[in-house]
Amino acid sequence: MKKLLRNVLILGAVIALGAFTLRPVPILPEDQCEKVSGTVDRVWVTESHDIFFVLKDDPRRFYMNRGTEYGISEEDAYQLEGESITTFCPDYFTLLDPGKKTRHVTKVIVDETVIFSEYP
Repeated sequence: MKKLLRNVLILGAVIALGAFTLRPVPILPEDQCEKVSGTVDRVWVTESHDIFFVLKDDPRRFYMNRGTEYGISEEDAYQLEGESITTFCPDYFTLLDPGKKTRHVTKVIVDETVIFSEYP
């Protein structure tokens, strides 16, 4: 009986941990997001259509999920290098990135023009 209870508790903990870890990124209102501004140092595009970039003097990586599917071409993405941008990132915790070294971006503004947004 003790073994069954232990196994049920372990299974419950694994399911809870999995649900907490694999939950989707929340799309929060702009006023609840971290606003980050800086100059783009490097850009790369993945096969899964994500656009990653690094800002000068900021150790974190930022990514636009499915950025090339939201209307930014690969060529346009690479032209962001050297541009001053403002990003909005939802502040949330995930066990996949506990140090928040890779930030999901919900909105990107360049020269007062929104070039990427997950908002409707």
